[in-house]
Amino acid sequence: MEKRAIFAVLLSFAIIVLYQVFFAPSPPKQPEKPVAADNRKAESPPPPRKEAPSSEQAPLVTAGSSLDGEDVVVETDLVRIVFTTRGAQIKKYILKNYRVTKQGGLIDLVKDTPGVPLPLTLKFSSDELSKLANDGIYTPSRRTLLLKNAEENAEILFSLRTDSGMEIQKRFRFHKEKYQIESEVTTKGGSDEVGPLQVFWGPGVEGNDGGQSGGYEGPIAFSNEKIEKEELVSGKSPSLVSGEVKWAALQNKYFIAALLAQRGQEAIFFKDSSDRDYVGLNLPAGSRRFSLYIGPKEHKRLEALGVGLERVIDYGWFSVLAKPLLDLLNFFNGFTKNYGVAIILLTAVIKVIFYPLTQKSFKSMQNMQRLQPQIKRLQQLYKNDKQRLNQEVMSLYREQKLNPMGGCLPMLLQIPVFFALYRVLLDSIELRHSPFFLWITDLSAKDPYYVWPILMGISMVIQQKMTPSSADPMQAKVMMLMPIVFTIMFLNFPVGLVIYWLVNNVLTIAQQYVMNRQQRQRAS
Repeated sequence: MEKRAIFAVLLSFAIIVLYQVFFAPSPPKQPEKPVAADNRKAESPPPPRKEAPSSEQAPLVTAGSSLDGEDVVVETDLVRIVFTTRGAQIKKYILKNYRVTKQGGLIDLVKDTPGVPLPLTLKFSSDELSKLANDGIYTPSRRTLLLKNAEENAEILFSLRTDSGMEIQKRFRFHKEKYQIESEVTTKGGSDEVGPLQVFWGPGVEGNDGGQSGGYEGPIAFSNEKIEKEELVSGKSPSLVSGEVKWAALQNKYFIAALLAQRGQEAIFFKDSSDRDYVGLNLPAGSRRFSLYIGPKEHKRLEALGVGLERVIDYGWFSVLAKPLLDLLNFFNGFTKNYGVAIILLTAVIKVIFYPLTQKSFKSMQNMQRLQPQIKRLQQLYKNDKQRLNQEVMSLYREQKLNPMGGCLPMLLQIPVFFALYRVLLDSIELRHSPFFLWITDLSAKDPYYVWPILMGISMVIQQKMTPSSADPMQAKVMMLMPIVFTIMFLNFPVGLVIYWLVNNVLTIAQQYVMNRQQRQRAS
């Protein structure tokens, strides 16, 4: 293999390292000042909350009651939601299919902090009315709601009457097998002009694994078919995202709380003085309906909503490749019930796709090895004239119709696939806590005992031993360093990615063994 080929391999490694340094996901840094999506400012944020029986037309309780709020529990196949009648807000949102750690408790996406607003806080133009709406004790149409059997959806109505005679209602409709909630806020009667109304989700959204980050975490919206992100400064004025807003959300690596907007509604981004994030919607008169999606960032579920919410899953430059890879992984997992096995099958499919290129690469390297005696003769002949040497070597390549880079082409072409699969394994919730066999209990995490990276390094050594190489001892030494470098680099990679690389190497070794055997048979 010539110096250019070695350079190509080293360049591939450099690309991987540079990607880790410059493009791998990391927590966003806070800017010195906020950058608003437009020049207008939203209303003030929701005020902090205080510490703190059923039919559709249950008796109303006057706002400002001294009673503490009571729990209203909603259970579906996917979630357990606990509302408090104080403010008709969500105090717990528990995902039944996801745990904090492999053996830990179920994830609660609500950050319930004393003195801090709960999700679904309302903000009216009147601070007094806002206080009543968020601290008053609502009457629910039922105390518990269990969606089961043939019942596909059902709703709860929370009602509150102020001293001025105004009635505030919050209506929520839940679905048996969805994370989506249809919501509506209505006001009736009273002598006060309601004016603008805003609804907020916050602070933040829980669900990260031990503080692990991945990609952008914070306020995000989808307006005019474009993603809008804001990294706001604590305590500064909120900002609006207008235009054709489809949703506003808070997200972390695997989970999201999104407010799905109706036409004419605007998104609101806000960070309070304690660095807590909120998102909200402006609900103009006549458009007080909105939906919620609170749950995992499962691509199929997000895409099914039809509002572009799947765009929150950002695979970076390689999204075009990452989505088909994830679909294929899910397809294989559908009948293997093991994402590790699915990765092996995916690797085999990719190997078949690249088989013609790999075959061509092997032949190119074999032909290059056959030319080594002639190249060595030219090196001796023109050892004092580098320019002439290069000319003669390139002339020899042209005569033999050889490309000195041909041997490295398959590796270079697989780099985008490698990066795309890396992002899939790192960021897709489908792989989160997915086991393989024995000690591998999470394919999205590193191998705790480094067995797979070491096996991968060994496979690279075997592969290099079988690969036709240059007679230049210095070049051979450089190439032998590659397994060591790659092994060190892969130690902290998701083990699913290491499995892919190892299986790919094993299949390459098998293919190379067959080709070497065929060559020996032709030579004999």
